[in-house]
Amino acid sequence: SSFSVEKISDPKEMQQAIASMELEPEQQLVLENSVKNGDINMAWIQAWDNYAEDGDVLKFESQNYKITTTLMNKPVVFALPLAPGMNYVKVTGIHDGGGGITASVMTSSGATSVPVIDEGMSYTLPIN
Repeated sequence: SSFSVEKISDPKEMQQAIASMELEPEQQLVLENSVKNGDINMAWIQAWDNYAEDGDVLKFESQNYKITTTLMNKPVVFALPLAPGMNYVKVTGIHDGGGGITASVMTSSGATSVPVIDEGMSYTLPIN
């Protein structure tokens, strides 16, 4: 099954989301144009460690963009570019604080646990 996330529609919020990605100016321009043309949507992704806060780190990859984040029990929020329709976001375990990398993500239909993985393992998160 796939997860739905709310896309950013407010232009000001869109600017904030793109700015938060810390892209090179050239890449930022390309992304802004892709968003304007409707080729790319932006979404805020919330992820957190749903077990012990033990320093688990995950990398999320979508539309040639990568972000690595340390999971806390309090949700970490980051912007992710998504194509219209179905996206297959690659999630890779970077660091396991102990007992597997445990995480949840917030979707339009509520919190969803994602598979527990080890360092170096990946899975695909289907998001639309």
